[in-house]
Amino acid sequence: LFKKLVPAIKSPEHLAEVLTMHLFEVEGIQGDTIDMKVLANRYSDAASHLGIANVVSAVLGKRFQENQRSKIKNQKLGSAKAQSEIFSVRVEDKKACPRYSARYFDLPKFYLSPPWLKQTLAACGIKSVNAVVDIMNYVMLETGEPLHAFDFGKIESRETKNQKAKTKNTDQKPKIIARLAHKGEKIETIDGNHFELLTADLVIADGMGPLAIAGIKGGKRAEITPDTKRILIEAATFDQTSIYKTSRRLKLQTDASLRFSHGLSTALVPQAIARATELLKQVCGAIPGDWIDVINEKPRKVVLKFDIERFNRLSGLNFTQTEALGYLKRLGFSVEGNVVTAPEERTDISLFEDLVEEIVALYGVNRIPVAKPMVSLFPPEEQPLVHLKDRIRRILPGLGFSEVMNYSFANRGDLEIENPIAEDKRYLRSSLAAGFIKNIEDNLRFFDAVRLFEIGHTFTNAGEKEMLGVALGSKKDSFVLELKGVIETLLLRLGVKSVLMVPAGNSVIRIETNVHEDLGVIRLFRKGNDAMGSIAELDLEMVFRAVSEKEFTPIPKYPAVVRDISIVVSKKVKTGDLLEVIERTSGWLKDGVAVIDFFEGSRIGEGNQAMTFRLPFRSDERTLTDKEVDQEFKKITAFLRDKFSVRIR
Repeated sequence: LFKKLVPAIKSPEHLAEVLTMHLFEVEGIQGDTIDMKVLANRYSDAASHLGIANVVSAVLGKRFQENQRSKIKNQKLGSAKAQSEIFSVRVEDKKACPRYSARYFDLPKFYLSPPWLKQTLAACGIKSVNAVVDIMNYVMLETGEPLHAFDFGKIESRETKNQKAKTKNTDQKPKIIARLAHKGEKIETIDGNHFELLTADLVIADGMGPLAIAGIKGGKRAEITPDTKRILIEAATFDQTSIYKTSRRLKLQTDASLRFSHGLSTALVPQAIARATELLKQVCGAIPGDWIDVINEKPRKVVLKFDIERFNRLSGLNFTQTEALGYLKRLGFSVEGNVVTAPEERTDISLFEDLVEEIVALYGVNRIPVAKPMVSLFPPEEQPLVHLKDRIRRILPGLGFSEVMNYSFANRGDLEIENPIAEDKRYLRSSLAAGFIKNIEDNLRFFDAVRLFEIGHTFTNAGEKEMLGVALGSKKDSFVLELKGVIETLLLRLGVKSVLMVPAGNSVIRIETNVHEDLGVIRLFRKGNDAMGSIAELDLEMVFRAVSEKEFTPIPKYPAVVRDISIVVSKKVKTGDLLEVIERTSGWLKDGVAVIDFFEGSRIGEGNQAMTFRLPFRSDERTLTDKEVDQEFKKITAFLRDKFSVRIR
């Protein structure tokens, strides 16, 4: 087909080279068929044989078969009408359907497709059905505009009571209605599948109900059969967001839905009707009748002023204005002086830079002369948090952990996103835990224990945080104590001194520093009644602060005198509060206080906790005497009894 449209094409390989160097990436060649990637913003003008042929002919500097698209536009088909004696068209949602065009045809008899039509469709991966349906598909491939054909004899003129009352319509003509689906409406598609529609889904209906899911799939009720004697063909422009959402929700992607989802120009509609009319007459001997064209939105007209100096500055070329505008003319742009008007099909053109891109692509990016950049290069600013993450990625694998990268989207969370990548990833995650739990469940099928870590972002209404997650999972043990030791080792290697592990309720341990900064938390998680593992989550910004807040301290001249104090206290009392009282009571506890033992159980009474603190007393001026240390120790004991009702063991 391309060879027919552009005779200057020598071979499929020649065409592939032209496309790759000037337009789109070619992925493969199979015989006379070329598989290529069309850019998302070029579906309106280039997802078609005519569109590709237009660019290829411009690259080769050859005329495009007397401009085949212009020939189609200028066909004498008669004028479209606002109304017809044969049928009616009503568009109820003008935003969802900017343009709807329908034409009636008498079909003398039922035809099968000629060999050339079948072969073309087969080469493009489309199965032949019958001449009418095949022509609709062929015109879509040629012009880029999807079409659909209805059996006119199956389009109802009657309307349901509710619809009739709503519209106050009294005519008895078969009617086509572009509207949103009614609540609970259902449709059986041509392939025999059944779908329940929502009120956000656009349908093409008659008076009795849906005939097609607009822009996606035709319905069974009015499909073309060997008994069809009259047909109505449609070409339309549908809102791309509406089609995309419906197609995705129904899990129903077709050639038509893919094109409409990318956005098509309303200018393609009459071109498709014109070409389909020509082929229906030629192949089927069809007799065209009335044509109704409802236009709610005219084709977009983009007019831009061309500046040759700005073009040369942006492109690195040295063109004259005549040379530059000559490339645009070859692509179908109209030029008057320095004013450029884009073709109606080019929905991707809106800025002067778009014109620059078109000229450079046609000229050949590989032909642009190489030049050194005329800018000063500065090294990037140092990113301390990046270095911290690199250190973590070196330490944890040495402790037997593997890094994972989970989606930042989850099933449930604090923030819902508008266009989720999947229904089970509708929310931004507020924690790393959900991803870890799935990782552990999946991997415990193959391993007895799992050791993982992740550096990633979490999201809440308060903002975004970068977190470090570390997880241990097992079929037999929760690994809480081991994970506690891993976190202490990691933080100490990073340079965080005096790490505190503070119990904070059932199966929760808070991770703090000696200045009571909250770094994160360790939690036990279960599946049913079985413990499956433990997960630690640390705020990387807080860890970085704890690592960065260092100052030089000389080695003490005088030794510390160490005392241990063991207490029993209510579980309601926080370890951090106990530490704060102890450190404030004595000015000789310069090296911080550490929790060296912790216990809960029936031996100390229900609702109680037992712990042991290590108190290093030291003076910078002299060695403390036992008597001085005993006095400080008694003072601390008295404060703890008075404030927290502790029992000294």
